[in-house]
Amino acid sequence: MNTSTTDYAPPLTGVSAPPSLVARAEQRLCLIVHALILAALLAFIAFNSRRALTYDEPWYLESVGLIDQHGMGREFLLSLPGPAGPLYPIVHYLFRPVTGLAVPLVRFVNPLLLSGTLAVMWGIFRKLRAPQPVVSALSLACIPFIWTVTGMALTELPALAFLSGALLCLVALPEYFRRPVRMALAVGGGLLLGAAVLGRQPILLTLVAVPVLAIYQRRLVAEYAVFVLASLVLPAIAFAIWHGMVPPKTDYVGAGISLPNGIASFMYGALVVAIVAPRWFVMRPWIIVSIFVAAVAADVLVGGSTIFPMRTLAERYLPHTLLPFYGMAAFGTLMGFAAWFVAATLVRLYERRGDAPFMAFTIAACVCLAGNAKITHQFSSRYLVTILPLILIAADKFTVPNRYKAVRALAGAALGFASLYTYYHAV
Repeated sequence: MNTSTTDYAPPLTGVSAPPSLVARAEQRLCLIVHALILAALLAFIAFNSRRALTYDEPWYLESVGLIDQHGMGREFLLSLPGPAGPLYPIVHYLFRPVTGLAVPLVRFVNPLLLSGTLAVMWGIFRKLRAPQPVVSALSLACIPFIWTVTGMALTELPALAFLSGALLCLVALPEYFRRPVRMALAVGGGLLLGAAVLGRQPILLTLVAVPVLAIYQRRLVAEYAVFVLASLVLPAIAFAIWHGMVPPKTDYVGAGISLPNGIASFMYGALVVAIVAPRWFVMRPWIIVSIFVAAVAADVLVGGSTIFPMRTLAERYLPHTLLPFYGMAAFGTLMGFAAWFVAATLVRLYERRGDAPFMAFTIAACVCLAGNAKITHQFSSRYLVTILPLILIAADKFTVPNRYKAVRALAGAALGFASLYTYYHAV
């Protein structure tokens, strides 16, 4: 079995040759476009940062005051008002001397965290010997969902930043020959992952990647075990106090299973992969058509479920009489897209079954996507943000930095811009 942690697949059409002058020019174009998208995101946030706090922003920022009332102990954990853990209020408590928990500065915390995350993602792709690690990392800024959570003072970015640090420790671990260094990375990475779980609890499912890596790299079983144990220390304390995985005030959010939300999760995951690496979806045309027909038929048989991608945008510009039809058409189409994505993922897993990082992070991403079915109260594309590093690492094996990737990046950024614009101009 090939246990390499760094090999990258050649294009599906055959073995790749050294890049031509045209290919190198397209690579530079792709890099420039991705860098400009990040600059546009940060500039757009800066120009709109003084707009009044809206939606979930004031609600979650109020939880920072709980630290003043209770400290960071048991009562603080029990008093959290939302389903997210204590990481968000702790981060904003630390930044409060600078931000004052008020616009405009409070809206610069998430862009700062995104910048750090991008630097860490560059390190991950460099460790994995990605052909264009800078472009691969900057792809994060081209995902529509990242614009909303970066431009508003929401809860996902702190968790995303800590998760990316944990993943960097995980991919760096096999490089070191000295066991004390590997153990230090395992402990540090595990604690970072545990902190990320205290930001968004579904991140705990990313631990699925660790036993998969251990199967391929058995000499590191002890280090991987330490990573898992370290990652459970902080969440175990919070979960014991809560008597569950969410604060008791919102323990209803994880009651039962929501199949539509689980399907929606895979729909949004498919959208991310389509933006970054459409070659992931390569299959025989008759199989693709069969998948879509079966998915739409299944949706009709169960009564025509609905989903509202870019809900804020749709509610603002579509007539209210058309919204139900928009929801049904979107669900049927995206359900077929999600089914296609699942089928293609199974094919990709088989093709790259000798690639340890690909197998580990792809399987973990799928488990996390499926785990979103436990979110029963509502569903938002925001809930996929903390899975994005896993998806991007997997999808990067099937992408080429060329003019088409640049166009897809612009399209993703345009959707993100439109979504964030509606939030800023809702008040």
